Amino acid sequence: MKQSYLDQITRAARWRLPPAEAKEVVEDYQDLLTEDARSEADLRREVGEPVEVVRQLEQGKSYRSWLMTFGLMTACLLLPALSALLNTLSTLGIQYGDLFLPALDALWNLFNSHGLAVPVQLGFLLLGLGTALWARPQGMREGPLPKAVLPLLLVQLLGIASFWFLFWQIVTVPAGSWLTTVSFEQAMAIHAGLRVWGFLLALLGLPALVRFRMWDRRWLAVYVLGLTVSVLCMAVMGLLSSLNLDLTVAGWWKPFLVEYGVLTGLGLVGTGVALC
Repeated sequence: MKQSYLDQITRAARWRLPPAEAKEVVEDYQDLLTEDARSEADLRREVGEPVEVVRQLEQGKSYRSWLMTFGLMTACLLLPALSALLNTLSTLGIQYGDLFLPALDALWNLFNSHGLAVPVQLGFLLLGLGTALWARPQGMREGPLPKAVLPLLLVQLLGIASFWFLFWQIVTVPAGSWLTTVSFEQAMAIHAGLRVWGFLLALLGLPALVRFRMWDRRWLAVYVLGLTVSVLCMAVMGLLSSLNLDLTVAGWWKPFLVEYGVLTGLGLVGTGVALC
C-alpha cells in the first residue's frame, strides 16, 4: 500500500530526529497538510520529498549518534547468534562466502580455544544491554503496550527455556538422559535446528529495535530478550560442541550453571526495565 505524504514525513521524522522534535514536526505538517488542498504530486514538487524535507531539519551530530548506537546494538544482537549459525552451515557443507563470515567463524574458534568464550559472551550481553538502557530515554511511550510485544516476548522466553532444557539434558547424560537415546543423524538435526532456532529468535530483536526508535520505547524489551537468546544460544551450543568436556568429573556443570544463570538473569532484568 502506497504511503501518504504525511505518513512518509512521519516515518522519516521519527527515524532521523529525536522524539520531541519528531513529534513537533509531525504535528506541524499534519496541521499544514490539513489546510493545504494541493495534490501529493504538487507537494513533492513544491515542498520536496519527505525524506529531504526532514533531512533539512535534522542535527547531523544527533542523527550520527543514533546510527552509531543502532549499529552497535545490532552487532551485539546478531554476532553471537550468527557465530552459532556458522558452525551449523559448515557442518552441513553450506558455503557462506569468502571473507567476513569465515573470518568470524575462525575468531570464535580462537576465543573458545583460549578459554575466552565466557568473557566474550558476557561482554556482548553487557555492551548491548548497557547501550539499550542508555538509549531507552530517547524513545517515546504512548498508550498501552503494543499488541505484538507480549507474544514475541513469550516466544523468546520459550527459546530461553529450550536452551536451559538442553543444558539439563547435557548435565544428566551420565544418568542416561534423553540425549543418549538419539542416533547420530538425529543429534545432528537437533543440533542444527537449535542453532537456527536461536538465530531466528535473536533476529526478532532487529525490527523491534527499529520500532523502538519510531513508535514506542517498550519495543526495546523484544530487543533485550533477543540479545539474551542470542548470547545464551552461543554459550549452550558451544558447550554442546565442546570436545574437551569430561562428564565424569563431579560438579563439572556448576560453572556453566552460574554462567547461564547470570546471562539469563541480566537479560530478564533488562527486559523488565525496558517494559517500564
